[in-house]
Amino acid sequence: MEFFQPLEVFLSRNETLKSLEILGCNITYHTMAFLMMTLSKRRCQLENIKLEDVTNEGLSEMASWFRWFDARNQAISKRMSFRGIYLLDEDCSNLAAVIENYDIRFEEIDLHGNSFIGPNGWRLILSALARQRYTLQRLNASLCRLNDAHMGIFILTEIFSANPNVMPDELNLSMNEINLEGIQLLGSLLVKRNPPVKELDLSANDAKLDGWRVFINSFVSNPTKTPLDLHLRDCGIRGELYRDLARLVQLPTCSLEKLFLKGNARLNSGRMNQIVDSLKFNATLREMSLPGVVTVGGWNRLLSLICDETDICTTYSSNHSLLHFHSPTVPREIIPCLEMNKIQDKKAVATLKVILCHFARNFNVRLFEVMELPVLVEVMEFVNRGFAMRDVRKEYLAAVERDHRD
Repeated sequence: MEFFQPLEVFLSRNETLKSLEILGCNITYHTMAFLMMTLSKRRCQLENIKLEDVTNEGLSEMASWFRWFDARNQAISKRMSFRGIYLLDEDCSNLAAVIENYDIRFEEIDLHGNSFIGPNGWRLILSALARQRYTLQRLNASLCRLNDAHMGIFILTEIFSANPNVMPDELNLSMNEINLEGIQLLGSLLVKRNPPVKELDLSANDAKLDGWRVFINSFVSNPTKTPLDLHLRDCGIRGELYRDLARLVQLPTCSLEKLFLKGNARLNSGRMNQIVDSLKFNATLREMSLPGVVTVGGWNRLLSLICDETDICTTYSSNHSLLHFHSPTVPREIIPCLEMNKIQDKKAVATLKVILCHFARNFNVRLFEVMELPVLVEVMEFVNRGFAMRDVRKEYLAAVERDHRD
């Protein structure tokens, strides 16, 4: 209790508090009542409350104070964190009541580490979310044992399949030991119901080769329409699964914008070539992390993907969409090409790469012989303005400035 008395003095002088985090404290019934009463005295418009190590009695008291806040039409937090509280099924009814009974437009609910929530508890929470008229932005259910044995993943896919529009924009299901059947149900949900999820984290789940193959191939057969960031770190992906991923990435209908594969089996030269070749046909992927240490040969292949200097046509048709490789060893030769790819006008990017690769050092008219007409027109428009290296720099800086202004 002594800890919260200075907080009362602070709040008495501050009505602009937006965020409150109390970590590592044993928040019991009495301390929670004191805290909520203090907050209610000041009409603070809290947008973020993060409490850890709250006892179940404290959570119950918090629910009762939510009713008091609601009666006064006082703003309640949009983001709630319940990390490490170890809720039981019977305790989830309080959280479900807060979600369902009050017009609180939660943006984020963090339940990381609540591994004691059983099927009934998940059904209470997810059903309450499903009955709301808005979509939760983020749901963190990592390290919650939402696996096949505990039935949690089945409850989740069942409720979101019946209500795909309420599936959160960002869903974290990492470290849940989701196995073969659970990952298959999740893949089927994503491609058949096409929920609005934009980021999905399945890292550190053990679906085995068969489970991941079904999951990946479900996207190949039925591509999603919503752009998706997919986290598959430490998932045991290896061998033929990289070929399946390459098939997915090279599809014109591929909706992946970010793909993270760190912690999986290292790519040999053959698998690296498959991934690079698939990216030649991809115009949506923006960020990527690769497993293991990328060799010099692997980086050379990636450099040729982003800026192929074989001839003008291959340079013009290089990959202009990749913006970032998550690796501590990205060679400095690749960085300028990635920076150029950040310009939104991809025709300008292609033209700049052609000029820098084929005209900056030696102006060779014979290079025009292999250019297709659209490429020739783009380059000649620039050359006719009086080509020089200073013009290349000016054009690049002007394109960057236009991109930032837009």
